[in-house]
Amino acid sequence: MIKLRGLEQAPTRISFLGIGVFIISILSTCAHAPHVKAVNIVWPENNPRIYYVRSVYSANDLGIKPGWFSRIFNFIAGENSRYSTRFPPFAIAAYKGVIGVTDIQASNVILFDKGNNSFAVISKCGASYFTAPTGIAITGKRIYVADSSQKTIFIISSRGRCIGNINNGSFIRPTSVAVAQNGDVYIVDTGMNRVFVYDDKGKPKFSFGSHGDRAGEFNFPTAIAIKNNTVFIIDSLNFRIQTFSLSGKFISSFGRQGDGSGDFARPKSIAVDSDGIIYITDALFDVVQMFNGKGDYLMTFGRHGTDDGELSMPAGIAVEHSYIYVADGLNNRIDIFKRIGDTKNEALHQ
Repeated sequence: MIKLRGLEQAPTRISFLGIGVFIISILSTCAHAPHVKAVNIVWPENNPRIYYVRSVYSANDLGIKPGWFSRIFNFIAGENSRYSTRFPPFAIAAYKGVIGVTDIQASNVILFDKGNNSFAVISKCGASYFTAPTGIAITGKRIYVADSSQKTIFIISSRGRCIGNINNGSFIRPTSVAVAQNGDVYIVDTGMNRVFVYDDKGKPKFSFGSHGDRAGEFNFPTAIAIKNNTVFIIDSLNFRIQTFSLSGKFISSFGRQGDGSGDFARPKSIAVDSDGIIYITDALFDVVQMFNGKGDYLMTFGRHGTDDGELSMPAGIAVEHSYIYVADGLNNRIDIFKRIGDTKNEALHQ
């Protein structure tokens, strides 16, 4: 096991007594929420800012049942169609109570709808079955699925109808997708070390990036997030995060290879919350690191393991409101955390 200098912060377990106000269920509408252990797990110990809520292994843990689209899917594909609600999650997205998760082992996309207390499993778009769904983005009307094996971005309506796809014929390995507020679709092609931008009708607009280690260049980019007018991209083998304008103009970068606080070993995915705090999963360190909008390190939560609040090869990450959803790959679950307090301007590792 790699020893990390100051990076791995052990969680603190505190009895419910005195801080029960922090016990918040991720699905307040669920009638059959799973049992939560009678301890709180928080980071850091002296001034808690991150609270572990629960882990979700399947839709049963959320007390919800298959929705209308799952029933239609079963009618079309048969009751023995290839999916399970217990899965190794990879990419994850959250939008207004809908959580979308990809399962690259079973080649499915699972949608949990908190508001309607239901879930749906999608295995195809039109006649094309997913083969390697590595990225997902959700907007008010659409679900975008990046299938790196088929070199295609599939577009599905919020009602489960296949709208179409984006495939320019030259994609090598499109692994991640994000959507800007104006509807433009940003696609990270890991194999081409490039980002492609399309409008909401699927027409190409422009692209940026090339292979290298200089500003604006990439070496195996793996994930993308967009917040307001800034594009955040994990430049994994350059061990850094790069930021760009919506037009693809380089703004800044931060990060380096190492084993200390704020360093990266295998940065995997990225999310940005409404306060501009950046969350990055590291699949080798088995942690989530937090940075402010300037790229200054704030704190780390999680650690290697299988217990509550621990991670094993975390992949995707999504943030909605104060909740943080982590695709905990080798633990076959989604771990849910909650940010409490103001972390925007504090160096919480101190």
